[in-house]
Amino acid sequence: IIMSSHFMWRQSKNDGIYTPGRIQTRPNSAQLFQSERKDIGQKLSLELWYLPDYSWNLYLELSHILPGMFVKETGQGKAISYLSGKFTFKF
Repeated sequence: IIMSSHFMWRQSKNDGIYTPGRIQTRPNSAQLFQSERKDIGQKLSLELWYLPDYSWNLYLELSHILPGMFVKETGQGKAISYLSGKFTFKF
């Protein structure tokens, strides 16, 4: 079991938030750099690993993301929860 917390912020007021494909999501073009805030948010995670033997394992992650003031000021700033999992079998 692993519990973690990640704090995210912008380096400067000219930074935005981007997808992995480099598409800017925050702020949108109509709100360009209206917010002086740098706090993007905080991610709280709980990871569970089950490794009974060499051939297979199971991984589950439960995360909750709390929006920071930059996210709240540049659009909808709602908390998000998600559950992800992975099963691996080696042969």
